[in-house]
Amino acid sequence: MRQAHLFGVAALRVLCDSSSEFSASASAALYGWAARGRIDKLTMLLDQRGDPNFQDSGGRTPLHAASSNGQDETVDWLLSKAVSPDSLDHRQRRPLHLAAQGGYIKALALLLEARAAVNGPDERGQEPLHLAVQAGMPEAAYMLLMSGADSEKADSSGMTALHWAAFAGHLSCTELLLTSGANVHVRDADGETPLHWASRGHPQVSYALLAFGADAHARDTDGRKPADWARSQGDSALEAVLRAGAPEEMGAQRAWILDVRPT
Repeated sequence: MRQAHLFGVAALRVLCDSSSEFSASASAALYGWAARGRIDKLTMLLDQRGDPNFQDSGGRTPLHAASSNGQDETVDWLLSKAVSPDSLDHRQRRPLHLAAQGGYIKALALLLEARAAVNGPDERGQEPLHLAVQAGMPEAAYMLLMSGADSEKADSSGMTALHWAAFAGHLSCTELLLTSGANVHVRDADGETPLHWASRGHPQVSYALLAFGADAHARDTDGRKPADWARSQGDSALEAVLRAGAPEEMGAQRAWILDVRPT
């Protein structure tokens, strides 16, 4: 009797292990098909007990895959399966980080509609807004700001979104942040302002920052001014403007960002 009981338990374990292995197999295939936007394949895998919240070796879910590849319909479909919009991969990045970085506006909107947190750092302290402006995605940055993204949040290096926009030389993102009220005087861990970063080869961004009151004479922790960085880049025209402390040209602000500041 006892032998029969043990046989039954063993058989049950084999059955459960087989079912679990099959489910894991189906789940593991979801990421690749989500990246390709193949909802037909995803449907088949879910029918085979695939887990829509399954995380691969990097902690990424199918929603991460769809979001990072701009697969809008797949993002919508996955969200309809009650997947978590805020799953963290091993770099602490959420699907919103990836959609923002890629400038995938519809995917971004779908995630925000699903109540994905608009603020929340990755392992380097970087927010979705940081990644959007680094990549030069002003529309994505605008959507995040209108959804409550905090432009003053700093990453692990003390850099805010405005620092990153200036660092990357993205004028539209810089103007967007400035007209949204971003602090032009903010300093990173090395005491550098956005103007220090812009003066490394981005004169138009430097002029925009000066137009919003950036201090051309601010010194970083090593005593360097923005003009010192302009000189290191061989930009004598920008260096002269920075030493004078006023821009020679401001440039017209883009009409599409004029209504960013709440009234």
